[in-house]
Amino acid sequence: MNKVRGTIVDKISNSPIYEAVILLNNVKLPSNDIAQLSNKKGIFKWVNLEVGEYTIQIIAESYKSEILNFRCEMNSEINLEILLESKI
Repeated sequence: MNKVRGTIVDKISNSPIYEAVILLNNVKLPSNDIAQLSNKKGIFKWVNLEVGEYTIQIIAESYKSEILNFRCEMNSEINLEILLESKI
C-alpha cells in the first residue's frame, strides 16, 4: 500500500499549522486534485496512492504557499515535514 504522510509546521516556532489546505495532484492526471485539511497537530495523510509523480501544494492563511514534488513507488511510505514561512 502506497502512503504519503506529512506534518505542516511554522518555520520559526515549529508549532503545527491547523487547517492548512493540502492539494495532491498526480502529474499524469492534472485535473484530478485531491484536497484535505491538516489536523490540529498539522498532520495530513493519503493512502492507496497509485505509483507515479505527484505534486503537493500547501496553502495556509498568513503563510507563503509551498509546492513539493515526490515520486510514489510500489509499497512506498513517504513522510514529509513541511516548514511554512510567515508572510509577515
